[in-house]
Amino acid sequence: MKVKIFKYAVIVLLFAVGIFSCSASVEPSFNGDENVIGSIIPNDDVTAFFEEHLPPYSGMESDCFFVDIDKKENRYVMINSVGEFKKNFSCSDDMLPVIDFASYTIIIGQCYYMGGTAYRVEEQNLTVESKKVKLNLFVRAPEASLAALTNLYYWGIYPKIKNKSISVNILFIEK
Repeated sequence: MKVKIFKYAVIVLLFAVGIFSCSASVEPSFNGDENVIGSIIPNDDVTAFFEEHLPPYSGMESDCFFVDIDKKENRYVMINSVGEFKKNFSCSDDMLPVIDFASYTIIIGQCYYMGGTAYRVEEQNLTVESKKVKLNLFVRAPEASLAALTNLYYWGIYPKIKNKSISVNILFIEK
């Protein structure tokens, strides 16, 4: 009986940790701020590429991104050139879509400790400050989920950003 109670307590604890672990701050205030930049809507080839290689829901693994790192860590890459894109993509370079890196930056990441499967990014934007950038990911919590610590992958294309430090904020959307 004590073992069952312990197991349930651990599951509840892991779920609670998952809900808050990637959140670096509370909901940011946008108030029509011109420093808030939405992601660019890419062409169909780019969208198809990322849909194939970055799972849209937590609980699935990426086949070509973040494969050589510990899957149990939060990580992002800011990509500003074809060379950086190739360096961070472990599958064939022939598969990469064409992106104008003179005008755009790609941010790709993984967030661990989601606390369950089927979380997904609904919307995202950047808040640009003088020394850093905040990436705000608006995540829809699943109606039903398997309790497990899983990765959530995300990507977005933005107007060209100089290499600055980024903080990633996970903001949960009500069901």
